[in-house]
Amino acid sequence: YPMYEAGIREKDVITKINGHRISTIDDVQVYMILASENKESTFEVKRGDKTKTYKVTPKKEKDEEGNVSYKFGMVFNQGKKTGFFEAIKFSFTKIGALCKQMIIVLSSLFTGKLSLNNLSGPVGIYSVVGEARSTGIVNVFYLMALLSVNIGFINLIPLPAFDGGRIFFLLIEGIKGSPVSPKVENTIHNIGFFLLIGLMIIITLNDILKLF
Repeated sequence: YPMYEAGIREKDVITKINGHRISTIDDVQVYMILASENKESTFEVKRGDKTKTYKVTPKKEKDEEGNVSYKFGMVFNQGKKTGFFEAIKFSFTKIGALCKQMIIVLSSLFTGKLSLNNLSGPVGIYSVVGEARSTGIVNVFYLMALLSVNIGFINLIPLPAFDGGRIFFLLIEGIKGSPVSPKVENTIHNIGFFLLIGLMIIITLNDILKLF
């Protein structure tokens, strides 16, 4: 595969992808999604005490059903640690990585690097849950935790119709020393609510089209 052909070997540690610093596997996954499917990507890799840079162009493949994918050829190895304190440490690291991932995804949506086709609504999530269930109960619990973190993060974004929007108005009240006009606040929340519903309709239609 392309990564091996470029010179990257087993146990090499990826430190940057296209100039973006990498600290977790979640970082690798999100920057691979953002990488151009048929264009060259730059990997900075640490091998021992040396750091090298490699240019890698993904390989185009087509499965039996005709679905096209682009593969760099990497397999992750996280190792395994056990114990209560290691579990607590991992949970904080994972939540931090997921929140960072959400920030990257949202900023990429606003800048046009990602399209709405990359998002999933209830229909898409149902399909993912079905896949997770077929691989074992542990993955189902992991997916539940993942969705909980995502929903909690999105809910705290300072946009109308979210709890984060309400918090934002409370901060404005604290700064100006007087309440925001209820009429203005309700109007903004209603506009945000209808925009959110419109976005959900578009995402759901995309999920349904992906099924066919």
